[in-house]
Amino acid sequence: QITPRALTAAVADPDPAAARRAFEAMMGMRKIDIAAIEAARRG
Repeated sequence: QITPRALTAAVADPDPAAARRAFEAMMGMRKIDIAAIEAARRG
């Protein structure tokens, strides 16, 4: 399985709240949307 670098970086964010938002956004997706994950990471 290929994991986009942006997804790995978002989930490994040093800010636990940002990492949680990114992870929760990703879990609701059928297809990975990097822009949506980055938006969730920013809050």
